[in-house]
Amino acid sequence: EEVSGNVASPEYKKTLYKNASDQKWRGGDTIQTAIGQSYSEFTPIGLANYVATIANGGTRYKTHIIKSVHSSVDGSVVYESQPVIAENVSISEDNLNAVKRGMLGVTDEGSAKQIFKDYPIAVGGKTGTAQVGKKVSNNALFVSFAPFDAPEIAVAVVIEHGFRGANAAYVARD
Repeated sequence: EEVSGNVASPEYKKTLYKNASDQKWRGGDTIQTAIGQSYSEFTPIGLANYVATIANGGTRYKTHIIKSVHSSVDGSVVYESQPVIAENVSISEDNLNAVKRGMLGVTDEGSAKQIFKDYPIAVGGKTGTAQVGKKVSNNALFVSFAPFDAPEIAVAVVIEHGFRGANAAYVARD
């Protein structure tokens, strides 16, 4: 099974520190959490599933790695995974569409504009840069779905020490 991610919260921060002063949730924690930083932790497959949930309108499916297994003798399907709904996320259509439009803006006019400038498929995406320390380069992150108007695929790319999120967008595009 997929390991559960963690969204930063006052409760979670308290589990990380023994000192009451360090446990205190501050305004800066809220800002960092809002932009996907702080104490949030997610796996790449969890991020891809998150983006797929946005792309398909709020239905989150249980993740799986293998779509199907075919016989080496005659090519017949020996196993085929079936979609299993994990949950239906309650979100207004207006909010969902605002997020999707924002993701399209990343590839149309934002941080990944040059990367997708002549790409023949409209893509919704989000770049991210995860700071990992003062003496090493940041990790690069890009999540996306495509085609924008009729999504068929969700992608999450993480490049350790990739410097900035836009660098991971090149991999997603390819």
